[in-house]
Amino acid sequence: MLRSQLLVFACVRKYQPCVVKAEEYFDKWKQSNGTLRLPGDVALAVYAVGAQTTEGWDFLFQKYQASLFSAEKSQIKVALTISRNPEKLQWLMEESLKGDVVKTQDLPFIVVYVSKNPSGFQLAWKFLKKNWDKLVQKFELGSHSLAHMVNGVTNQYSTREMLHEVKSFFESLKDNGSQLRCVQLAVETIEENIRWMDKYFDQIKAWLEQHQI
Repeated sequence: MLRSQLLVFACVRKYQPCVVKAEEYFDKWKQSNGTLRLPGDVALAVYAVGAQTTEGWDFLFQKYQASLFSAEKSQIKVALTISRNPEKLQWLMEESLKGDVVKTQDLPFIVVYVSKNPSGFQLAWKFLKKNWDKLVQKFELGSHSLAHMVNGVTNQYSTREMLHEVKSFFESLKDNGSQLRCVQLAVETIEENIRWMDKYFDQIKAWLEQHQI
């Protein structure tokens, strides 16, 4: 598991030896029409690199729909959310909400993973706000799925601007979500992140600049 995560980390950050090898694997996998069995510890990195092109992403989505293997399906689902194409990320969330070509039960997972993507974190927050009423209808107030999205989308925010935006949005909901425990936890997490940034950001920035990283 650690090897898999490290390879994804390296490939997503464009470490060329990793990217080149993953591209080779993806091309072979694609040429086999998805029948080539990829080693378990490299599969996610290969899918993630493949998802960076429109053609690769579309092929992955096709295989996601057709796959009968839960492990493969799960890894492809993660890779689809790692795309740097905002249109693909937006489409994936919207289709998950509709539930026709992507199961609605996958929506919380997809929204949270999109929120961890530098190209998708704002999309995920806007999606959550815009579709709040629909999400409440599908998952109900107080559900684990709704809490997972609220906390998953907001737990990396670390600015006072985002704290204000999150608090303002949920306060505006009143009986439709403002008193949820997950909302209180989300606000507390952002406040803690802000305190951490206030304490350590300048030190870390100075160290990085000193070591030219």
